Amino acid sequence: MSQSLVLKLGNGNCQEGFPTVIAQLWETDHRNPIQFTGCLPAAPELPKLYKRWQLMYAALYGGFRCDLRLEIHDVSITNVSEAEFRNLSQQLEEQINTWLNAEEFHKIERRVRTKLMPSEEIRVIIEAEDDQVRRLPWHLWRLFEDYPLTEVALSSQEYERVRTPARESTGQVRVLGILGNSEGIEVEKDRALLEQLPEAETVFVVQPQRQELNHQLWDKQGWDILFFAGHSGSGADAKTGYISINQTDSLTISQLKHALRTAITCGLRLAIFNSCDGLGLARELADLHIPQLIVMREPVPDRVAQEFLKSFLTAFAGGKSLYLAVREARERLQGWEDNYPGASWLPVICQNPAVVPPTWQQLRDRNQFPSVSGSSSQAHGSQTSSEGQHMMRSAVTKGQTSLPSTSPTPSDQTSSDKPSHSFPIRLLWCDRVLLLKASVFAMALVMGLRWLGLLEGLELKAFDKLMRQRPYEMRDERLLIVKATPEDIKNQEQQPKHGASLSDHTLTRLFEKLQEYEPVTIGLDIYRDFPVDPAYPKLATYLGQKNLFGICKVKDAKAGDTEGISPPLEIRPDRIGFSDALPDQGGILRRHLLSLNSPDLTDKCTAKNNLSLLLALYYLDAKGIQWGYTSNQQLWIDAPDLDNGKTVVLKELNSDTGGYHRVDAAGRQILLNYRSRRSPEDIALTVNVGDILNDKIPPQRRSQLKGRIILVGIAGPINTSSDYWLTPYSASQSLSEKRTPGVVIQGHMVSQILSAVLDNRPLLWVWSEWGEVLWIWGWSVVGSVIGLVMGFRSGQARGMHFLSGLVISTGVALGALYGICYLFILQGGWIPLVPSAMVLVLTSVGMVLVVRYTPCSNQM
Repeated sequence: MSQSLVLKLGNGNCQEGFPTVIAQLWETDHRNPIQFTGCLPAAPELPKLYKRWQLMYAALYGGFRCDLRLEIHDVSITNVSEAEFRNLSQQLEEQINTWLNAEEFHKIERRVRTKLMPSEEIRVIIEAEDDQVRRLPWHLWRLFEDYPLTEVALSSQEYERVRTPARESTGQVRVLGILGNSEGIEVEKDRALLEQLPEAETVFVVQPQRQELNHQLWDKQGWDILFFAGHSGSGADAKTGYISINQTDSLTISQLKHALRTAITCGLRLAIFNSCDGLGLARELADLHIPQLIVMREPVPDRVAQEFLKSFLTAFAGGKSLYLAVREARERLQGWEDNYPGASWLPVICQNPAVVPPTWQQLRDRNQFPSVSGSSSQAHGSQTSSEGQHMMRSAVTKGQTSLPSTSPTPSDQTSSDKPSHSFPIRLLWCDRVLLLKASVFAMALVMGLRWLGLLEGLELKAFDKLMRQRPYEMRDERLLIVKATPEDIKNQEQQPKHGASLSDHTLTRLFEKLQEYEPVTIGLDIYRDFPVDPAYPKLATYLGQKNLFGICKVKDAKAGDTEGISPPLEIRPDRIGFSDALPDQGGILRRHLLSLNSPDLTDKCTAKNNLSLLLALYYLDAKGIQWGYTSNQQLWIDAPDLDNGKTVVLKELNSDTGGYHRVDAAGRQILLNYRSRRSPEDIALTVNVGDILNDKIPPQRRSQLKGRIILVGIAGPINTSSDYWLTPYSASQSLSEKRTPGVVIQGHMVSQILSAVLDNRPLLWVWSEWGEVLWIWGWSVVGSVIGLVMGFRSGQARGMHFLSGLVISTGVALGALYGICYLFILQGGWIPLVPSAMVLVLTSVGMVLVVRYTPCSNQM
């Protein structure tokens, strides 16, 4: 697949400028071109600079056996050095690019670059009548450096499509080789190269008479390639040319007009004039609408002509397109410029834009002459140039190089009779409607399943997996967790407990010991719905301290609890928080219930806020950090130590937050951002009640634990306590660690609030609903593109080999999706993973199944 860019320079010239420049981009998949307009300013210095380049070029080759017929008015040019010539060449290149970078023209280039890819093959055709412009070395335009599969050609403003009759394929390319006047040059080398062409029938006429040449051109079988080696030249106006067919006779194109027109009508597709100064020949042959022509713009040394021919035939017969074969052969000549300066500037393609250049395979198989849509315009322009016959082909060393067979590699073959396996980027634009429809349909289907709640389970499992894969964090050094283990409870069996897990005696001793740790606050995560025994007045005093917080439990009719649990009577009502949590289906706790909207005053537990929130706010109050509620009742906390005085807002969940679907969003809830540790129970330093009572913690360690939030709770047997919870980490934990004690859960809740304010640790967040829709649709588009590419290749590949490409491409895209979601979760972002993966797979597979039936896809 290749594109054509035709630059129509119109009726301007270098002296007056080109007021209207039209750029037409012909895409293989479309009948009509994309068109841009601009202009080029006057550049009167360019023809002068190129004329000086010509004179220096002629002076450098003055020692060769040739008649340059260039009038040298500047005496200094007769004594030129190669360094001066290289400097002048560089200056000419810079001047050409400066001219083409003019803003009026550069806007065309910018738009063209947005439509073309460097990996595409592009034919750039300069359509101009001004001969000074046609002489310029257009291949120096920097566009060709950025697009390595691009080559330039010249064209006149008038051209027509050539209708050729169908010819029976002989399996060979028919070549007519004309070996003309060879005085001073060695055309036998050219003959040897042509004779080595694979799958070719080559007929030579050596220094023929006019009648013999005329007879061969009228051959009814027709010729595919016309080749000329010998002396040639252009007229003074560069609009005419001639070839020396033998040592005495020279013929102009007009003298061969009828014979050449017949040869073109019978299928002549390419003419190669491997001789000097062929632009005049090209002008006359263009009037006959010859499809493709290769000439030399200036006198050519014999060795350069032979090397170009060898490289071109090797690439062209080896399967490369005509344009790429010429570019490769031209660029290979740069390696000879130590001996032949300017050699890589000489080859020029002259193109009939109405005809697609054939490949060697098409010539061999006699495929129908390809053509493209185009329109003719009026010709205009003149040029003054040097005339003369040039015999600049010098002696060449002996030796022959064999040409390869004609079997092209898939990467080399473009515009051939065999389909290309490379994907045309233009197809994305061609099938944009199909791509849009497929991506929107898949997105709508998956969003419908999501809206029905059918994806919630998968999304929550994916969320858990991402949470588990986060890197480990440090313990929260602001917390100290004191757990009453089964052994602690057993050791106090002789003490009256009134149904509590810890007796008044044990609690009194525990609070006495904890005073040594100078806690900022203590959270008692133990239910006590009875008064303190009068025998322990100190316990009542401890419970009444302003820095001690207790819990109660709100009734839950759905769970069979119609009453709830009352708070400790000795603890102040404003120091009571509820301990309730909201596990998801399956028992996994992912949400943090901060507060209730309106507590039931008939409930035994009328606390409005969670114990964890009370503890965190009390700790922040102690540090002088302000907090409050916004107008829509969302909690905000100032974080003055963070950059720019950042305010942390605990944004509430709604019923469809993230992967949730119509979840119970009563009260104020946020997602619970567990501190990532090997085990959830390792969030902070944890000690047993017995360790505190028996002074097992060394005094120096005790001093390090001062000023913390102390959480006191029960860690009894799992089968006898309901205060154990599954977490996102449970799936990776051992059986004994799958459930986490409620006091540890309270620690995670406190820690996430403190860390968000004091450590700039992100809370978990989600996108808006529309943000999620756009994200999912984006991956639907990615899947559609993959399916479009693989669908195209499925039509080119045999059997089911394309499936491996589909699986690999989709797998890579899924890996990228997962990686992006992982990077977001590290920053607290929970973005849709499962719906995105579903639309990606759905569209990639679906597009493969339907793409071959769309009209654009069938234009491959």
